Amino acid sequence: MSGPVDQAARIVELEARLESAADSIIAAMNTSNIIGNAAILGRQDQNSQEEKDKHQENSESPSKSLTVYT
Repeated sequence: MSGPVDQAARIVELEARLESAADSIIAAMNTSNIIGNAAILGRQDQNSQEEKDKHQENSESPSKSLTVYT
């Protein structure tokens, strides 16, 4: 049987490992959030550009009108 000092040392070691693992998980979650936010912003930029292009196409095309003579 291991003595109390060995058990305490083992507990300290496990606590350090647990804290390190928690830090790694938090870092991975932060990275995932950053990537997700960048993807959302990129999509918003793309949508905005598509809207600008659509408005530009509409303003560049000659207006079409229908004239009815009676």
